[in-house]
Amino acid sequence: MNMKTFPICVAAAILLAIAGQALARHVTHPVTPKNIDAQPFAFTLQVKDVGELKEFEITVKQKAGQRAPVGTATGRAVIDASGKKKPASPAITKVQSDGVQTYTFRLSASDLDRAHFTFTETSQDARIPFPSPGDYWVFDLSDFVSSAKK
Repeated sequence: MNMKTFPICVAAAILLAIAGQALARHVTHPVTPKNIDAQPFAFTLQVKDVGELKEFEITVKQKAGQRAPVGTATGRAVIDASGKKKPASPAITKVQSDGVQTYTFRLSASDLDRAHFTFTETSQDARIPFPSPGDYWVFDLSDFVSSAKK
């Protein structure tokens, strides 16, 4: 490499390091009771009453003719803040067996209107210098409680 191209190479490397996350693909897929069957994975969501709480069990598995979700996928339940105090996210139990991922957590009825669950699939490949934020499947949990009552 000659000295004329060295600054260009250094500038390109710095640009990639700074903008890597911005260049990565990020797609959000809203999941509703109406479109849950149209998703690339076989999602099932069950809700049951446990005392004063609602227990959610979300299962993710391979749909026929589609690829399986990556083993590094994660699930997170979040309660949006409505005031000055930020609510704690509920604890989630993840069970993974034979390509099936099951997420279980509980919410109070007062938090349902502000709660959502996000299943995130991110590829974790050491050969990729900038990890992709990946795909996000977002479940508005109050939609599923309402449809369970009907």
